[in-house]
Amino acid sequence: MPESPDVNILMKALRVYAGEHVLERVMQQGEKAFSREGKSAILTLMFIEIDTLHTQSNKSFSEQQLAAINSSLSTVAECIYNHKGVIDSFNGVTVFAYWGLNGEVGHEKQASRCALDCVASIAKLSQKNEKAGLPTIRIRVGIDTGNLFVGNIGSDQRMKFAVLGDHVNTAYGLTGMCRSYPDTQVLISQSTRNRLDDSFSPLLVGNVRIKGREEPLSLFSLRDK
Repeated sequence: MPESPDVNILMKALRVYAGEHVLERVMQQGEKAFSREGKSAILTLMFIEIDTLHTQSNKSFSEQQLAAINSSLSTVAECIYNHKGVIDSFNGVTVFAYWGLNGEVGHEKQASRCALDCVASIAKLSQKNEKAGLPTIRIRVGIDTGNLFVGNIGSDQRMKFAVLGDHVNTAYGLTGMCRSYPDTQVLISQSTRNRLDDSFSPLLVGNVRIKGREEPLSLFSLRDK
């Protein structure tokens, strides 16, 4: 029979694949951590979408793109962790993260500051990539704040600690809407904008109607003051 896996390896696997927040939950709650009962929480959500633009080199585009995407994801993840965010998932070239899981105050500011730092860090990385013949990188970021469900979903055999609610769709939608505003890399909702202090200078760029909402959604470009 194979040897029992090292406990440290199992903990590392849980941390890497499920996240530090899930590991902490299991360590603190034991069997209770697997309950499928959830709770409501005010969170700030952020989606980051990575674009890589092809540049000429001796390497194939797929190799270039993979290298650029992995370095970009690492850079974005470091920014999120530095700003005390939780990474929910990587989905191809999109990162989903959130703040406020444990009731922290000012999570909308942390997320917004993180978004601006991500833009700056990716810009520096892109410059290095261009010199090395790798693709130019650009990111689009969408941020929304609101009341969501937080908890386990799935079955006894396979489950995920998840964030559910309309604000997830809104934050994701804002990411795509950045395409309509070429000079904007970070779009935030009115809900997030209302919670920011004067260290930011959000600029109203438009209003859109979203399916399922009676009132139009105001879009703000996030910038430093």
